[in-house]
Amino acid sequence: MRNMVLVAVILLLAATGINSEYSFGDIISFERSCPCMSTLTYKHFAIYVGNKEIDGKESGKDIYQRTGPVFAINPLQLSDCIFSKLEDERQPSIFGAKNVEKKDNYLDGFEMFTAGPEDKIIERIQETKGNCNTYNPISNNCEHLATYIRYGVRVSLQLNTSGENLCKNNPLICPILTDIKAALQNEAQCHKCVQSSKFEG
Repeated sequence: MRNMVLVAVILLLAATGINSEYSFGDIISFERSCPCMSTLTYKHFAIYVGNKEIDGKESGKDIYQRTGPVFAINPLQLSDCIFSKLEDERQPSIFGAKNVEKKDNYLDGFEMFTAGPEDKIIERIQETKGNCNTYNPISNNCEHLATYIRYGVRVSLQLNTSGENLCKNNPLICPILTDIKAALQNEAQCHKCVQSSKFEG
C-alpha cells in the first residue's frame, strides 16, 4: 500500500510540473565548460518559476532566463529574457563536457540582499521579459538578470570560473561584493576540507 501511495505522489508531481529541488524564485546555476575550449568555464543562471501562472509564460516552461537566440523577436536578437524549460538546460552535449546544476541563492543572508516576495519577483519578470537590453557577458549577463529578479540588485561574480575577475557591477556595492566574495570562497574552501577529511577518514 505504501508503495502505491509513493507512486501516486510521484505521478502527481510529474503531472503538475513541480520540481521538488526548487521553489519559486530560486536561482539555478549551471557550471559549464565552453564547447570550443574545455579549459574556459562559466556559469549560466536562471530563475525557477515552476508551474506558476505568469503573463506570457506557456505551459511546461518552468524557468526564466537570459538566453538566445530569440527567433520570435523582430529583429532577431542574440539574447533576451524569456521563459524556457529546465530540462533543455540539462543537455550536456550542447554546453560542452561540463554542465553542473545546483540551487544557487548565494546572496541569501548577506547585508542588503533579501529575496523578494512572490509578487515582487513576478513584477521584475514582467518588467524585464523581452526587454533585457543588449547582452554583454561582462556587464549585462544572465547572472545580472537572475540576481535582479530575486534580490532587486544586479550582481555578477562568476565565482570560480574563467570570468571571475571580468564582470562589472555597480561601483556603489563593489566594497560589499568584495567581502561577500571572500566569505563565499572561504565557505567553499571549508567545504572542500570537510569533504577531504571525510574521504581520508
